[in-house]
Amino acid sequence: MIMQHFQAEHGQEFLLKLSQHPSQDLQLFVSNFVDKHGSNSPEVFEQLIPYFTSVLHLINRGKVLKERVFAFLERESLNSTEIATKTMDLLNTVSLTIAIGDKAKCIELMGKIVEQHPQIKEQSLLEVEDFEIR
Repeated sequence: MIMQHFQAEHGQEFLLKLSQHPSQDLQLFVSNFVDKHGSNSPEVFEQLIPYFTSVLHLINRGKVLKERVFAFLERESLNSTEIATKTMDLLNTVSLTIAIGDKAKCIELMGKIVEQHPQIKEQSLLEVEDFEIR
């Protein structure tokens, strides 16, 4: 029904309103809109943080949904320092609470963000330690 009345000029509005729904099925549906209507906009990104948090806190569920969200976060963070800063805050919070498999993805993404935007390194909870080579 949503797609019958959908118009591209209202895509961002649909995205922001539908992203507030708690249903995992609707969150998956919203993930189709995120790339097209949520890209390159720090303002929209900030409004989507509760959606990203909700998705990334799913434990042992929503694999496809999480993959789409992680891919979006990576693309947007590597292109914008402002979005990278917000993503780092999100990943710092999420990485402390999620399952081990998702934690690895968070740490990998945090590493990529710090590599691309070294000025936000101190914001990251990620700490690289040297180890002794024997």
